[in-house]
Amino acid sequence: MSQGSSPPGASKPAPSLHGFPAGQTPESIFAKHLEDYRKKLRTRRPDLGFEDFSFLRLKDVIDYEAKPLPPLLSAMRALPGSSPIYCSYFMPVTKKQANLKLGAIYFPDCGDACRTRHLVEELTDDELDEVIDDGYDGDDGLPVPVFDEEGRRYDFKLGYSEDALGGSYVLVGVGGDYQRFMENNNVLRDKLELGKNLCLMVFAFRTVAPLVKYKHKKDHSASATLCMALLFC
Repeated sequence: MSQGSSPPGASKPAPSLHGFPAGQTPESIFAKHLEDYRKKLRTRRPDLGFEDFSFLRLKDVIDYEAKPLPPLLSAMRALPGSSPIYCSYFMPVTKKQANLKLGAIYFPDCGDACRTRHLVEELTDDELDEVIDDGYDGDDGLPVPVFDEEGRRYDFKLGYSEDALGGSYVLVGVGGDYQRFMENNNVLRDKLELGKNLCLMVFAFRTVAPLVKYKHKKDHSASATLCMALLFC
């Protein structure tokens, strides 16, 4: 028997009608891709310690006892759901990230899940599937309502890019909401014109209010709507 040949009587997997191995479909192949990618984004290198932002809480940067109530807290309490407990992501804002031409807000993980540990822990598997899904049917990313310190709401979609800044979660504004968010919060003026040292804090929270429609979620009411409060300091 020649090397590499099949033994007599051995059967080969029959191709499907669409050219895929038997039992596989484009949908099953894509589902496997999502499963593998989820594992990749949730796996942290054992030789690195994780970035722990849990010491920073919303009550440390916003006065819960103020009267009248600060606008962000007022907007959050108008939504039925839970308040953010701790910071999910924290980063200095660079000049590059303060440039409107960038077109999105990036949360770099530098190819390792340690830095984005808290952020990923906020996501269910269904939500992470939407983050990973970058064009399977032309509807990109996970819808995430974003609120600023003044309680203003912006519509964003959260995706992931291996090419951006060595690996990053990316918040892309719907319509003109990215530019509106940056301008309303004076990011360009404070960083580029005034040269301030800015940092961005991300607080994730959920509400049972049906603010968005999901694509991969089988039960839209199971984990409610993921929202983010983005604050600069």
